[in-house]
This record gives sequence, structure tokens and C-alpha cells, in this order.
Amino acid sequence: MKKISLVAAVLTAATSHAEISLPNPVSENLSAAQIEENINYLNNVANEALADIEALQQVQTTKVLQRMSAGDEATLLQRDDVAVKARCTFINSNDSAAGRKLELWSEMTSAGTLVYNKNDSGYFGDTDNQTSEWFSQTTENDTSWRWSNYIDQGVLVTPGGTVVMMDGETFGYGLNVQGSDCLLVGQIHSFSGSAAPEDFDPTIEAPVLSK
Repeated sequence: MKKISLVAAVLTAATSHAEISLPNPVSENLSAAQIEENINYLNNVANEALADIEALQQVQTTKVLQRMSAGDEATLLQRDDVAVKARCTFINSNDSAAGRKLELWSEMTSAGTLVYNKNDSGYFGDTDNQTSEWFSQTTENDTSWRWSNYIDQGVLVTPGGTVVMMDGETFGYGLNVQGSDCLLVGQIHSFSGSAAPEDFDPTIEAPVLSK
């Protein structure tokens, strides 16, 4: 009976911090077979949780092939508290004669997010400083076009451990190409890893840096 009571206590402790429904409700009257069934169930739940954690830590490659019309805005990636977005517009409202504009930027809601790319370098994510521009390109008129792949050294990491990476070799963008007002094609790499130390204070350590 002491062994069964001990196992019952362990099962109670194991389920007190999570919403887990055991096959057999915890009781000192459980049979050996019921206890074994509960233990096997908890073992499976633990293995599934470990698999989920490992999956979060793997690098995820998001494929991008976005053909946009002027006026479109698209979210290319959403991971944890980071979003990568794009916007395609005519420079002069709805008139294509003045040319087109394509913008790509990141939005983050965690203060103390570190960003480095062609246009921005420093801490972001605090109030009124939650966006970082990766690039902005324009054309001069209705018939001119542009095609490039220059996103240099693009990386960001949040205090929570979310990492997003883009670089020129794997990302291209164009305006007024292939019949689209704007075109984005390539890969965005992301993963989740370890968080910043608990004593990190983004309100003290988050000035915006200049290159």
C-alpha cells in the first residue's frame, strides 16, 4: 500500500502544473495495472512535449513567392512576436505614372530586440520603435522596372530567443517585373532558441545604435 500511495503522490505532483487528464484519476486505490497505464501515458506526454521543443529549435525555412499589385500588403512570416511584412504601392496614390514603391520591414513587440540589416542597426521593439525597415525600392515612372537581391546581413533576435534571418543570396525583389507591380521571391530563415538572461533590462540597455 505504501508503494501505491507514493506513486499516487508522484502522479498528483506531475499533473498539478498542467492540464493533463490521466486514463485513471489519481487515487490510493489504483491497481498496479492502472498505475502502469498512467505512467505510460505521462511518458508519452513528456516525449511529445520534448519533440515540440526540439521542433521549435529547428531552423524553419519559409518560402516566399509573392506577386503583388499596388495597394497590397502581405505578411510573409509570423513567428512568435515577430512579423515580416511587405507593401506595394504607387508613389502617387492610384496613378502609376510616378512609379512604384516596394517596402519590406519587420515588426516586433518585445523591447530589446536586436536588429542588423542594410538600413537599421540596434535595439528595437519598445513603444514607438517597433518596426525595422529591411529595404525600400522605387521606380521613376510607369515603364521603368527594377530587379535586385540586396538585403545585406539581415538578422534579428528577440529577448525571448526568436531569430529571423534574410540575406541577398536567397532573396530577390522587383518592381514592374513579370507583369506584377511588385515581386518578392526567396527564403526567410527562422528558429526559436534560448532567451536572454532574466536580469536583462531592455529599458536600460536599448538605445538605438547607428552604423
